[in-house]
Amino acid sequence: MNFEKKYLGEIVNLKRGYDLPSQHRKQGIVPIISSSGITDYHSEPAKTGEGVVTGRYGTLGQLFYINGDYWPLNTTLYVQDFKGNSPKFIYYFLKTLSIEKFNAASAVPGLDRNVLHKIAVNFISHLPTQRKIASILSAYDDLIENNLKRIKLLEEKARLIYKLIQKDILHAEKINLYEFAYIQMGFAFKAEAFNENGEGIPIIRIRDIPSQKTKSYTTQEVDNQYWVEKGDLLIGMDGEFHMNEWLGQRGYLVQRVCRLRAKMNSIKVICGKHLKRQFTIMKPPSQVLLLPIWVKSTWKKYSLLNPKNLSKVN
Repeated sequence: MNFEKKYLGEIVNLKRGYDLPSQHRKQGIVPIISSSGITDYHSEPAKTGEGVVTGRYGTLGQLFYINGDYWPLNTTLYVQDFKGNSPKFIYYFLKTLSIEKFNAASAVPGLDRNVLHKIAVNFISHLPTQRKIASILSAYDDLIENNLKRIKLLEEKARLIYKLIQKDILHAEKINLYEFAYIQMGFAFKAEAFNENGEGIPIIRIRDIPSQKTKSYTTQEVDNQYWVEKGDLLIGMDGEFHMNEWLGQRGYLVQRVCRLRAKMNSIKVICGKHLKRQFTIMKPPSQVLLLPIWVKSTWKKYSLLNPKNLSKVN
């Protein structure tokens, strides 16, 4: 793969888009591209064929590839001439340049095409190679887009299911949190016993809850009640309200972290998931200095769905 040193103006010719006031727009299927993407449609195009457009004023740095006729607005720059290069490859190539950093306006963010044309770049001129690279990247883009669509459909399905089961949940049997789980607060370890050299026992702090990984250890030994096991639900008691089912290594529970563990052996495997699902709709009951605080004593007020009725929420 050979790279050539060129100026951007030798690779493409950028041009300012065209004005199209809303009162002059006619209903149609031609996308109107602004600095933030497709914002409207029109009955006729200003440009035909493949296009690459970026914001000239307002939103800078976003690039849009159009596979068909389009109308680039005057707030954009579009590629007037690809000079024999693959349009799709040019789209991906321009993305690598972070062109928003060449902002030429002081008060209002803006890009000057003459400034962009003078950017020195390393470029692959071989057209078959351009097309191969563009094809690979395009396939990944398609995969991402399909996955995002699937996620959106699943989220919508979850919302519909949630609405359907609300009535059942409302009338389902509930039990107090203390009937369902053992609640254990973390131990106040001595700071001088902490280390990140792997000496002693791993300790689990609030910041470790999201990643389920800990780099901190303590040489101080404490009672077995402070052990954290896989499947326990850990909750940060203040500041960052992290909550997660712990699947990391076994370790000690540190002050300001709370552990909830199922009392019933038959549901220990799903205890964390069940509790987490219900706690996400709860809010810390008190505040100190505007920081949310979980207070163990107030948890006696909370009731949860009896795990015997988990079929109602699964």
